[in-house]
Amino acid sequence: MTALRLELPHLEDGDRATQALTPDLAARLARLRVAALRCRVSTRLDFTEACALIGRGGAQDGRTADALLRVLGEGLGRLPVFFRPGAGDLSFDERWLVALLSALDRGDEASATFLLKSRIAPHYRRFLGFLAAQVATADEVA
Repeated sequence: MTALRLELPHLEDGDRATQALTPDLAARLARLRVAALRCRVSTRLDFTEACALIGRGGAQDGRTADALLRVLGEGLGRLPVFFRPGAGDLSFDERWLVALLSALDRGDEASATFLLKSRIAPHYRRFLGFLAAQVATADEVA
C-alpha cells in the first residue's frame, strides 16, 4: 500500500508550514481559507442539502467548496479550524483537508478512504467523500 505523500516538515528555525507546500497546494489552501471565511456567515447545511445543491448545478457556479465547508463541522463533530488567508501556519484541519483533496485529485482511493475513516463519523463518510471529490476534481474553490 502506498503511503500518503503530503510532506509537511516540522517547523524549525522559523520556517513556515505553508512554505513547505507545493505552489498548487498553497493556492488550493488559500482558496479554501477564503471560502471558509465566506462560509462562517452562512447557515449550516446538512449533508443531503449539500449534495442536492451540487446536483442542482452548484458545481458549475462555484458552490461546491462552500457546500463542503458548510457540512465539514457536522462530519467532524465540531467546527473545523481554518486560519486567515496568508497565515504561515496550518491547522490540523487544514492539513487534513488538503491531504484529502490531494489524494482524491491524484486518484489515491486508499489514502482518501484512510483520511475519511480517521476523522469522519461513519454515516457521513460517503457524503463528505462525494463533496470532497467534487471539489478536488473541479478545483473551483474561489
